[in-house]
Amino acid sequence: MQALQDIFAIWGDSIGVMAAAVGAKYDTVRKWRKSGRIPEDSWQAVIDAAMVRGRSLTASDLLAMNKPPKLRGRPAHKVKRLRRRKKTDERVVA
Repeated sequence: MQALQDIFAIWGDSIGVMAAAVGAKYDTVRKWRKSGRIPEDSWQAVIDAAMVRGRSLTASDLLAMNKPPKLRGRPAHKVKRLRRRKKTDERVVA
């Protein structure tokens, strides 16, 4: 297997069939396909369902094919930083 699409091809590219096989909701599996990654907590269900279909799949295969998760929040170069106001000495020196 070369790409995550190969995993979805085990079920004939049918999201509904794969969702039923792994015991997940249709929308959940659709999001996996759209994002290009399957969360680690679902790997065992995918591996077991692939074995039922007669395909050999390992956790290392899934690790190699998954895209890294998106970082939460905005990238550092897009974050609007609040500028600190310089504190001025309000005391009047006489």
